[in-house]
Amino acid sequence: MYASIDLAAALASGLGALVLSALGPAYALPQLTPALAVERINPSPTCAQQRVVGTCWCGPVPCGWRVTQFVPTTFIETVRTPGETLVGAFAQALSGGMNGLGLAGPTRQTHENGRDSSFEAHIFSMPERLVQIRNGCFSCKTSSAQLPASGSADSWGGGASCGDAAIVMQGLAGLAGSQAFGAGTTMPLHYASESDAFNWRTGCRDIAARRTPSHPGFNCNSLTDGFGPNTPLDPAYGSGCIGRWGPLFPRQMRTRGPEDRLASAITAYRALSIARTDLASYPYPVDTTGLFQQAYPGVSTCLPVGASPSLPGDLLRSPDGAYAWIYWRLTTCCIPFDIESNC
Repeated sequence: MYASIDLAAALASGLGALVLSALGPAYALPQLTPALAVERINPSPTCAQQRVVGTCWCGPVPCGWRVTQFVPTTFIETVRTPGETLVGAFAQALSGGMNGLGLAGPTRQTHENGRDSSFEAHIFSMPERLVQIRNGCFSCKTSSAQLPASGSADSWGGGASCGDAAIVMQGLAGLAGSQAFGAGTTMPLHYASESDAFNWRTGCRDIAARRTPSHPGFNCNSLTDGFGPNTPLDPAYGSGCIGRWGPLFPRQMRTRGPEDRLASAITAYRALSIARTDLASYPYPVDTTGLFQQAYPGVSTCLPVGASPSLPGDLLRSPDGAYAWIYWRLTTCCIPFDIESNC
């Protein structure tokens, strides 16, 4: 299923070391179908923030409402061990791909005093038709928030030494074809860190391209929601901070400092950034104007990305180390007066 990544050769390149500790078997996580994933969407109006802002016209005839709202576009999971997943349709394909990656086995990640966390990350689009049905069809479609990515898998820093672009994309393509539930009910895969193994463990693409806090323009002072008094970043990446959550770079699996709920959210956002700017495999913009909502282990309220390092009290701690988040994006659309046609 996966094309092989030669980790031994990558380690020999001197860009970093892959450190995995054999600590015990992978946890048996709950397995979600697309329908169950949709049930994890918080239905509160405080998440969608839907407003009717006008009328849509079909020629001279009014035919719908112009609406602005947030839509639940994406399901991102962070797990402690390569091969773990909450998405049932993805589990078999992912476990089958482990041998080709050289990452099979009990490699549960360590964390010291809850302040040194490492995660794998997987990104899926939410199944649009099921989301619409849950919303009673009176909602903008998730696809209305899409915007073509301007990045390219051939333009990243670090080159083949950080994981060849073609191999990463081939691994994603192989896994993406593993799910079949019918039109509009799949959860398309946009990123799996196992297919980007060496870079995900070292941050070597960002390090090679000098996208680290020690280089001008990439400093992050999360207390002021900014990056140091240096040259601006490439607009594709935005600030070197994820708001007040902490540094975006280097984008890798390890986060030191925050407790595991915030570390998971930071990891999920870093994975979104890689999929968007490095691979161009993710169709939604990634920035701090979006909302995050915990979808596992609990269903939380929605919170602005990076708004505060103090997390809401309804964000639960995971008993098994796995977390899932739903990423909401603001969009504007026309909802037809014939509501059923919007499903």
